[in-house]
Amino acid sequence: MKLQPFQINDGYSRFVDLIDTPSVLTGESGSAIVIKGTEDGLEFGSAVGGGLTDGYLSLPEISDPATEDGYLYVYAKVEDGYAELHCMDSYNLSTQLTSRGSLFTVSSDLSAPPLVPHPYDDEFESTTLDASWTEDFDSYGAGSGYPIDPYLSLSSGYARRLIHTDREKSWYLIQTPGNNTDHRLYKACTVPTNMFVWMRSRFLQRSAASTDAQISLSLESSTDGVPDDYSKFRVYHKGYNSGYSLEVVTEVDDGGPTNSGMIHDCTGEEQGYDYIGISKRGTQYTAWAFNDTGQSYCFWTATISPSTHLIDTIIIKFRSTSSAGTPGTGIFGVDFLRVSDNATFLPGRHR
Repeated sequence: MKLQPFQINDGYSRFVDLIDTPSVLTGESGSAIVIKGTEDGLEFGSAVGGGLTDGYLSLPEISDPATEDGYLYVYAKVEDGYAELHCMDSYNLSTQLTSRGSLFTVSSDLSAPPLVPHPYDDEFESTTLDASWTEDFDSYGAGSGYPIDPYLSLSSGYARRLIHTDREKSWYLIQTPGNNTDHRLYKACTVPTNMFVWMRSRFLQRSAASTDAQISLSLESSTDGVPDDYSKFRVYHKGYNSGYSLEVVTEVDDGGPTNSGMIHDCTGEEQGYDYIGISKRGTQYTAWAFNDTGQSYCFWTATISPSTHLIDTIIIKFRSTSSAGTPGTGIFGVDFLRVSDNATFLPGRHR
């Protein structure tokens, strides 16, 4: 490509010949041309942002930009003390493209955080659990001398828990005793007319027992701020020695639970589904599951319309029914919890 000399309508061919611009170039090596603060001319100033330096593209560190329909923004942002490359699309979805300087690919945008988080969202990006959560179990944390141990057969005692450590950034990890006891992580919420709550979760080890290990997400009622199990819509992701399954339990005003039984048998699949969610549209609650291929699976719907025990709590629950594991007691993980107050929301671009 051949570049033509600078030319405007009056026939000037040099920058310094223009009106309302600097008249000399001496001493301005490396300076950038910027618009004056008075917006009536040009002047020399410091370069804002990145550019080409010795053939390399440099980008400044910035916060997530505002989105615009039809545009994709690529920018640098600090993550865990490192400048990493991100992109932001017109769906308000930010995707991290590098990790500590290494390029990686993302199989879907389901895990990308929203541009504007919901007040109930949690990405677990701090080593300290957010104060909105309550853990109703005793646990050993990081630095306790009782770390999560994939080779440990844990049949009793405290759970072992880590958040956002080098072992797994942006994950809440827990290894519960295999004593068939629920370990609940919950927070109060004001449930609107329409709502979608979902999380990314994981079994980090396969159970060696025929009895199942359980991760569940639920919307439930409480008494004095403590879940009371009277009204609920609970979605289970269960793992056992031959596969995984999805199940739902519902109840209204302590009227007795309704158990869906095994709805989807994921036997032979590596993990089944990585994401489970609950949509609420008025009094209709629906269970959802997703995976990184973009598949969405709606597997149970029920009407929950309590009159005395109202839904007011989000609960994530973990249970190991056996200490048997391969090679030790199972470990659970939750990457994030997210909420949308939208009647038609589904995670991913297909929403």
